[in-house]
This record gives sequence, C-alpha cells and structure tokens, in this order.
Amino acid sequence: MLTRLSDGGRVMPHHVRNAGTVRGLLTIKQEEDHVRHRTTLGARFTPQHQIGSRVVPPPYDVVLIASTGEVWTLAGCERVTSGALQQGWLCKRIP
Repeated sequence: MLTRLSDGGRVMPHHVRNAGTVRGLLTIKQEEDHVRHRTTLGARFTPQHQIGSRVVPPPYDVVLIASTGEVWTLAGCERVTSGALQQGWLCKRIP
C-alpha cells in the first residue's frame, strides 16, 4: 500500500493523503537516467487497479528515510518540465 506524502513539492494534508492511498507493487532498482547521463535509484509503483487517469509519478534518487517493521518512508525527486520537486512516499506491506 502506498500513500504519497507530498505532491508537486508540497506536503499534502492528511485527509488528501489518505484519500489517495493505493495498493500495488513497489519496485526499487538502479536505472539509467538518460536526461542526466548517470545511473540513479528509481522507484516504480504498479497499482493493482487503475483509478481513472491518475498515475503515481516515479521519484528518482530514492532514499530510505525511515523503516519500522513493514512500514517504509521513501523520499526522492519527482521530475517535472521545470526541473525536479521533492516527493515522499509512505509504504506499508499488506498481507
């Protein structure tokens, strides 16, 4: 289960965060960044069910901020046309 903590570089209010929580598969791996000509750690989230046209933007340069049991807090940079914005995810394992 993934809850986005920020959107467009801004921290999201709790009620908006909870409404946007989605279930799916989280993958974190090294990938080639052809824009910046280097290797970066990227996170991809594949939802179980697609909800409309909403897509979870992938963060680059992912860092594990905190981990407690099966709950992880990840941070990374969301790429937008004008540069990059900070993004945070709260990830929980759902059996």
